[in-house]
Amino acid sequence: MKIASWKIAVVCLFAILLQGCAHTKSTFTSPNPGNTLSDEIVERLISIGQVVLAIDIKRFKIDGHFYTTNFVLEAADVRAARADRIGCFSQAPDEIAKYNAIPVSIFGVFDWKKRSHIVNALHSLHGGNHAAVVKRRAALQGLIHESYHQARPDWETGFLVHALGDSYAHVKGDFDSSTAYGEVVGHGFALQDPDNIYAGDNYKKYNAYILALFDAIADPINKVGRARLVAFTEQLEATVLERKVHGKDLIDTLERHMYSPMQIKDCKDLFSEIEDKEVLDFLANLAIKLK
Repeated sequence: MKIASWKIAVVCLFAILLQGCAHTKSTFTSPNPGNTLSDEIVERLISIGQVVLAIDIKRFKIDGHFYTTNFVLEAADVRAARADRIGCFSQAPDEIAKYNAIPVSIFGVFDWKKRSHIVNALHSLHGGNHAAVVKRRAALQGLIHESYHQARPDWETGFLVHALGDSYAHVKGDFDSSTAYGEVVGHGFALQDPDNIYAGDNYKKYNAYILALFDAIADPINKVGRARLVAFTEQLEATVLERKVHGKDLIDTLERHMYSPMQIKDCKDLFSEIEDKEVLDFLANLAIKLK
C-alpha cells in the first residue's frame, strides 16, 4: 500500500514523543528494557496511528479476506451461519486496530515479542525463503483443517484463515520462487501492492490460496465445489491476461458468484467475542507451531 510520507512522519513523531510515557509497573517490555508502556497507552497509540494514517484500514483489502473466505466456504458446503462467522473473523485481524499489522508494526516496538506474534505469525510477514513460504502455507492449511473439524472457536479458525491468506499475499518475486516480506518493515516499501489481486501476477497467488483454503476445509468428495472454484480461477486469470476493465478489488465479482453474500457491517457484534488474552495466548502458541 502507499502511505504519504507526512503521515508516516506524524506517526513516528507520536511514537518518539510518547516513549517518555514509561510506566514502571507495566508488563510491556521492549528490546530496550528501559522503555516500558502500559497496555492501555500502547492500545491508545495504535488507535491514534490508525486514525493518522487515514488509509481506510477498516476496509483493508476486504475482498481478499472477508468476501473470499465466505465465497470459498460456501463452495465447501459449510453451513451458512458458521461460514459467516469464520468469514467475519478472518477479516478481524485487519479490522481491529490492535491486531492490524500496520499500526502494530509502528507502535509494537514497545513490546517486540507481542509485535512479532501479530506481524509474523498472524500476518505471515516472516521473511523466509521460498522453502519457508511453502512450509508455512502447508502448516497453516493443516491447522485450519484441525481447527475447523475439531470445532475450535470460530475466531481461531478465522485468524488461521487470515494467516493462510497472508502467507500467499505477503510474498515477493515469481510465484514459483517467492520469498516472504519480513516483519520489520513488511511490504511498506514494495513497488507493487502485494494485496492487490489484479496487480502483476498476484492473481496466481490468490488462485492458489482459494484452492488451498477449500482443500483445508471441504470434504474431499466435494468435487462440484472444487470445480466451481477452479472455473472461477480460470475466469479471473483470463480477466487479468486479457486486460479487461476491472475495479480495484473483487467484491462485485465475488458477490455475483455467491448465493447469499454477507456484509462486513454484520460482523461488528461478533468481534465482541474476541478476548485479547485468549488471542495473545493463541498467537504465542501459533508462533511456536510455525517455527
